[in-house]
Amino acid sequence: MKSQTLLNEIGRFCSFIDLDYQVNFVKEYAQIGDNPQFGGKHCGSDAEHEGSNYIAEELKKIGVKKVELLEVPTCRYQFNDAKVQISGIPAEQGEREIKPFGYASPGTDEEGITARLVDAGKATKEECENASLKGKIALIEDMGGLASENLPEQIEEAILHGAKALLIYATKEILDENTIRVQFPRMVPTVPVLGISKADALYLKELLSAKRDLTLKIAVDADFLPDGGVTYNVVGEIPGSISDEQIVYTAHLDHFFRCLQDNMASCATVLGIAKTIMDTGYKPKRTIIFAFHGSHECGLINSKYSYLHGATTLTHKLRPQWTGKTLAQINFEYTALKLNALDTMTTIGSEITVDSYKEYAPKLTGGFQRIAESVSSEKAAAVTYCDAVAYTSAGIPSFTNDSMSEQMLEPPTSPYCGRDHSNKDNWEIFEPGALADNGRFYGGLGIYLDQLPYEEFDFSKQTARYRDYVDFTELEENGIETTKIIACLDRLDVAAKELLTELKAKNEAYLIALDNSITEAEQRETFAAAAAVNQETLAVYDLFQRELDRVTSGGALIYIGSLKHMETIAFMTGAVEYLQNGCAKEALEECLIMVDICEKSLYFSEKIIDELQKQIAGEEYADRRSWASGKETSCLALYDLMNRLKAKAAQEASDFDEEIELLYEAIGSEMACAMKALERECQCMAAAAEKLYGITEKMKG
Repeated sequence: MKSQTLLNEIGRFCSFIDLDYQVNFVKEYAQIGDNPQFGGKHCGSDAEHEGSNYIAEELKKIGVKKVELLEVPTCRYQFNDAKVQISGIPAEQGEREIKPFGYASPGTDEEGITARLVDAGKATKEECENASLKGKIALIEDMGGLASENLPEQIEEAILHGAKALLIYATKEILDENTIRVQFPRMVPTVPVLGISKADALYLKELLSAKRDLTLKIAVDADFLPDGGVTYNVVGEIPGSISDEQIVYTAHLDHFFRCLQDNMASCATVLGIAKTIMDTGYKPKRTIIFAFHGSHECGLINSKYSYLHGATTLTHKLRPQWTGKTLAQINFEYTALKLNALDTMTTIGSEITVDSYKEYAPKLTGGFQRIAESVSSEKAAAVTYCDAVAYTSAGIPSFTNDSMSEQMLEPPTSPYCGRDHSNKDNWEIFEPGALADNGRFYGGLGIYLDQLPYEEFDFSKQTARYRDYVDFTELEENGIETTKIIACLDRLDVAAKELLTELKAKNEAYLIALDNSITEAEQRETFAAAAAVNQETLAVYDLFQRELDRVTSGGALIYIGSLKHMETIAFMTGAVEYLQNGCAKEALEECLIMVDICEKSLYFSEKIIDELQKQIAGEEYADRRSWASGKETSCLALYDLMNRLKAKAAQEASDFDEEIELLYEAIGSEMACAMKALERECQCMAAAAEKLYGITEKMKG
């Protein structure tokens, strides 16, 4: 039976949502930008600082307490302007104005850079060598789509071959030919790097085809400091009335271009929730924190994990005391984006919370057609594009509005497709109804979490995840005994279900009492007892994320560690079988390109691949892994092997004995990693089961 008190609190909150305030905030915030045409609040820039101050002042006006700007060392990139001029265009033809957007990279002096333009294709090693880039300006087509996974290496390859400046354009997953789409670099660029539209790139290519000696002058007004900049996380709170536990609402405040969805609308949502709580006079039982992160898009240059820098520094260094007392982070991205379903991604084990909350959730107002029936924790466990991972890696459970799934469908249904990190993230797809629905649904979720004494976890979801993804038959076929780990899973499953039953019973009893005029003293007593339990269940959650979760070497997704190693072994074993049958092309294209960063070995110089390997797993970069620290796995590049097979495939060779021997060596090494991971995971699940049984016994006693 639903609690009428809780229904009333959530309903009252939703009736006070001030949508006009949120839309007006976006209009004002959008005026702050580094570049007058495109905007942008880059890491450590003047506009980002102005944006941080603006949000801090808004929090104070709303009445939020303890508003602070927390300083974070960062890369500084201030992009003021850039211009591309073409020499030698006949007067009657007229010069086309090309207005680029800057990547985090150096500017030029007032004289700019004058040099020949060379089409470097996709800036692979071979293309850069053939183009003779030294002293020239390179025109480069971005290899990737949404993730632009090879773009950092393309930038590095062109610079390694002596290019004086880079012009990059995207052809995949763009809205139209006038879309300028950018990403962050990874290593420190030493030359100006600019993004232009496909239309401008085609224009330049046309000129190149007509006139081989095409000279450009590039002038870039930008300030770039790989280190030595500062960004600010803005944090404020509404104090709790009976508990020192907390709930945190978050959004990142920096962005490329104007980027109304990514992420101005989300800042408006967090502010709107804060304003609504104050306007209603709601007195939270736990402290409600509002955190706006700087240097989300980029901040830690010379790192594989240069993004989420502000949020990671906040949770791991500036506010480590949040771990163990924060019941949830509720994070936002793209909140004014109209989609078919209002969907949620959440921490594994927290699905139960959203499912239970849906009984209390407000009706939609028009931004979405429906509330999604199921809740995805698998996506939340895997994706690392949003600030949630900075919190989960610190042991803080997370809930995030899912704005990505409809972009991943075939065909995609999201109106955001082609607009990511581009000049097309604009008012055309800004939907106030979606802004209202997100604020109402997730604002209500915060109240729901605040009102329940005990945080409900269904840790059996971790055992289900493990059984779904780890192939025990394959383990046995590889000579790995699985009896012990299966027994651990079975025991953990029972312990998890017993605890959940107890947690739900305690919460249900409290809600009944709440509807029957429970006293404040009794509430304090209940919440004090719950806080002790919550601290222990949060510790179990933290144990799982530390011991089970690892980061893949290629796409930086979160996996179960042993699964990653076994998949790598399977791909290499498949390659061996192909080579034994004389099929080098199939070994490469169907197997080895799926292993870690091996595919990159086919395209880029060994020096670049070697540095990337070190960034992912080497000791040299141990202090520059941000949220991924402690989640490293082995990283295979197999550079010599990949390039030898590439050459042999072209020659249609048939002798692969040496390559097979190298693969067997790699398989043996990876098997050792898998065995170590399985032992760690088994110990984790055994320890978790004991802890869960202990918590349940205390609650019953």
